[in-house]
Parts: sequence; C-alpha cells; structure tokens
Amino acid sequence: MTAWRFVRYWLYIGHRWLGIVACLLFVLWFVSGLVMSYVGYPEAQPARRYLALQPLDWSQVRLDPSGLLAYLGLQRYPRELRLEMLLGDPVYRVIDWDGSRTTVSAHSGERVGGVDQEQALKIAQAYANARGHVKATVERDQ
Repeated sequence: MTAWRFVRYWLYIGHRWLGIVACLLFVLWFVSGLVMSYVGYPEAQPARRYLALQPLDWSQVRLDPSGLLAYLGLQRYPRELRLEMLLGDPVYRVIDWDGSRTTVSAHSGERVGGVDQEQALKIAQAYANARGHVKATVERDQ
C-alpha cells in the first residue's frame, strides 16, 4: 500500500464522518430554532407576582387617581396606572402613551426616583421571602 493510498483512505473516512457530525449539528441547530420560535421566554406569571406583593395600606393613600393626573399634568388617562406598595409606602406606577414611566408616592404626592442597591435588595428579599445579596447591576433583563 503506497503512502498516497493510505492518505486518501483516511481523507475519505475523515470527510465522511466530519460530514455526518456536521449534518447532525445542523439538524440540532434547526430543531432548536423551531423550539425557540414556538416556546416563549419564561416570565413571572401574573398570579404568582400578585401573591408576592405587599397588601395595600389604604390608610396611607392620600392622593387619588384624579389628583395624580392633575399633578402629572396629563391630558388623558395613561396607558397603565397601578397602585402598589414600595418599601412600606403606597406608590402609583404610571406608564404614559409615549412609554415614559413615572412613580409617584400616593402618600406625599412626590415623585419617587430610582432605588439604590440597598433598597433593591430589601425589595427582592421581601418579594422572594428569602435572604440574598447583590451580585451585579443589570440594565436589561430578558
């Protein structure tokens, strides 16, 4: 057996098995693409989220929705308006039609800015009813 026949034999064998592996990889890639097309990204179910929220303390609510709209200077009702508790303070979460988000205290009527790491940790621990720690700051979570 000459050296060229030996090299050509292993070239054929290698080419065949490399093609089989590449085809299997392509089939796996295609099937995973189909799964990703029809299976949505996991998200928190609304019912479970509502169960984890703090109950509203109606005695602290001083600002009604019409007063909130006047305070924000909105001409029409916003796209979304929610009343919930934030660290023991009732707040309105407003999403306007242009997508802008505003949080206003329902007790004092002042705008609420962003939360710092310490407050975010308290909120997460109260939501999950567990201890935790801050690992990193995430701008966008998908």
